[in-house]
Formats: sequence, C-alpha cells, structure tokens
Amino acid sequence: MVIGIGIQDTEKNIRMFAEKLGMPWPVGLDKGGTISKLYGITFGAGIVFIDRDGIIKGRYITAFTREELEEKVEAILLK
Repeated sequence: MVIGIGIQDTEKNIRMFAEKLGMPWPVGLDKGGTISKLYGITFGAGIVFIDRDGIIKGRYITAFTREELEEKVEAILLK
C-alpha cells in the first residue's frame, strides 16, 4: 500500500500538489511532525518503504519519477 504524507505545508497545498501530480494513493498531512520525525524525513521530498512488519526497507530524501518509484518497489518486493 502506498500512502503519501505531507510535511511542512498546509493540507490544502498538499492535496493540490497530489492532485496536480495525479497521485492515485491517499495523501494526508503530518500535523505536528510525528511521522516525519519517526522516519527521519525533515525537509523536502522523502520516501520511506516500510514492510508489513514495520521494518524500514529503504529511505530516500528525494523525489522519484513514476518509473524510478516502480523500480524501487519491485526491487523490495523481489527480496
């Protein structure tokens, strides 16, 4: 499952950003910064891959193209 979590912005801006990029997954706001602090995302775009047991499988402080994201997810699923 993919879930988007916006940080350091308003919920309205985050939703507009997700809509503009055509993100088909749910997107929410990390009010208070609890999630971003937990996973070490403190600024900009960040992606954390977490398996069903809560184990971090990858952490990236960058944005990906759709193709790059698909490659990362595929690599994790094949491990």
